Amino acid sequence: MINRLYLMKFFLVIFLLLGFIQNYSQSTIDHDTNYIQTFEKNFYPYTFINTRNYYISIYDNEHNAYTDYYPDAFASFGVGLDYKWMTLNYSVSLISKRDRKGKNVNFGYGITRRKFRVSMLYQNYKGFSQYHTNLRDTISFNLPDSVVPFRPNLKNQSFQLSSFYMFNNKRASYRSAFLYFEKQLKSAGSFTVGSNLYYSKVEAEKSLLGWQLDTIVPEEEIFKKSSNINISINGGGFYTFVFFKNFHLSAYGVLNIYYAIDLDENRSGESSSPWGGGIDYRFMLGYDNNKIFAGISLAGNSFSKNNISNSFSTNYAIFELYFGKRFNLHFRRKNKFIDIEE
Repeated sequence: MINRLYLMKFFLVIFLLLGFIQNYSQSTIDHDTNYIQTFEKNFYPYTFINTRNYYISIYDNEHNAYTDYYPDAFASFGVGLDYKWMTLNYSVSLISKRDRKGKNVNFGYGITRRKFRVSMLYQNYKGFSQYHTNLRDTISFNLPDSVVPFRPNLKNQSFQLSSFYMFNNKRASYRSAFLYFEKQLKSAGSFTVGSNLYYSKVEAEKSLLGWQLDTIVPEEEIFKKSSNINISINGGGFYTFVFFKNFHLSAYGVLNIYYAIDLDENRSGESSSPWGGGIDYRFMLGYDNNKIFAGISLAGNSFSKNNISNSFSTNYAIFELYFGKRFNLHFRRKNKFIDIEE
């Protein structure tokens, strides 16, 4: 088991590293103005609504048991801000299937330069419904909410740190494809390489597997919490297709090779290899002119193996609608006023 004090120190180093990158990151390099339009003094507030198809799969091979859960708070409302090369966004639960008993909070932070992107995502979910388990018959999505077992005190927290490098950074702009810093004028794409660090924790007042296991397992053996880390490297790319001048369709996909580490006692018994693979993807259909931007996006991941090497694993898919307005900030040093122009 990894000492929690060392884990806290590790995440402190991560935050300090983000601060270092923020202050000393490279300036925007030269680019092909036939392909990319920049907005140097940008200030872009925006709002978004999304739905999350999010799952937690919990494994306990010691007792030959598994259970899948999905959060009751399946829709969120958020606000965001892009400024120069920095992105901030925050969202909270908007709709829950059980009179707002399910809740979620998400916070994102990103640094996006022309050559690279570093991003951080924190998620906190509380209140999950049981979807499937081998401790009883399969539960169908079509059952009434009152019938599907609900775990109001089941919680999941996660922290993800991602980074990648873009090769064709003079003609292809990730800052335009999925953010709002720039505008892609002609269709272009780029290969990317990157890495991910993903920490996740799940806990409940009683057994994570469900009440069925509480009745047959001694109290000291009940599986109430677990945490793990996934470390991965990836390769892939993105492409933006521009049409009708202000519209664009962007696609991003990478292949991941990851290594999974349980931080608590491994309840999966004799596990298979911790190595695995998967795909991260993102699509966006957007409208972008010099003043406003809007669009729809789809993002998610897919694993190629059943990750029973860990006590649990997560999968997600997010569908999002967004709208924002572009401002230019002009700083006047002489009288220290700030003018905001559309």
